[in-house]
Amino acid sequence: MATIIHDVYVQIIRFYLDNGNADSLARAIDVELQDWIANCPGFVSASLHISEDNKTVINYAQWQDKSAYDEFTRHSNQQQLSNTIDQFRPDLMESDPFTLVAQAHA
Repeated sequence: MATIIHDVYVQIIRFYLDNGNADSLARAIDVELQDWIANCPGFVSASLHISEDNKTVINYAQWQDKSAYDEFTRHSNQQQLSNTIDQFRPDLMESDPFTLVAQAHA
């Protein structure tokens, strides 16, 4: 049976790019991750994924809790992050919170 793990807050963000520029967007987001996001209090991890057709980026981000994520959304570098993303003109961006219920590791 799945167990809800309350000490991790998950945010999954999807970027859709009809221009096939997902790899470039992922690299640009990774720069932001390395420059400042990974240093935000409560940050746990982020995993960037690119679809095989190079039209979708998925960012699976984990935070210690929702309040840490909320603080990140108010960080002074948020406009910089938005500008970075906007350069690649995503056709659609979706972001949803999730609850981690189970993990398996090899």
